[in-house]
Amino acid sequence: MPSLFRNWNEYMASFCRVGGIIEAAPTCLSHQMASPSISFVINPDGTVSILGSMDKITARPYVNSGCFFPQTSLPSMNMMTICKSIGDVLYTKGVMGHVTVDLVSFPDPTSPQAHPLFWAIDLNCSLTDYASACLFFDFLMVSFIYLTTISGGQTRPSIRQVYNQ
Repeated sequence: MPSLFRNWNEYMASFCRVGGIIEAAPTCLSHQMASPSISFVINPDGTVSILGSMDKITARPYVNSGCFFPQTSLPSMNMMTICKSIGDVLYTKGVMGHVTVDLVSFPDPTSPQAHPLFWAIDLNCSLTDYASACLFFDFLMVSFIYLTTISGGQTRPSIRQVYNQ
């Protein structure tokens, strides 16, 4: 992976001059960590609507190479609770629209058989690629359900027939 700095001393000099953020990682094996994300919308009236959730796939540590829907790394987790908690705070600060929160989940070190723990590691207050994928998948599924419904579960009409109705 290319680097912006030739060595550690050059990096530290730049870090001390302009500042930066130091991130932590859970103390578990890398194959035990997962990277779920949740996309939602904060509506103008303050209500929150979930668009979808996904687990990111990494080819190398901390490098995303894709994702799969829906997320499965936080089983039986109430995504609406997470979205509402974040959405309520953002709404009080005047934020509305698309939001994606990135999480990292990992086993509880004190009780490995318990529900996984998670940390929020990033917050994007814009329409992300992942949110777009959720919207596109929803569009495809709603269209499929609509076509199946209007055809009575029989052969589906062509797109031209649907637009001409």
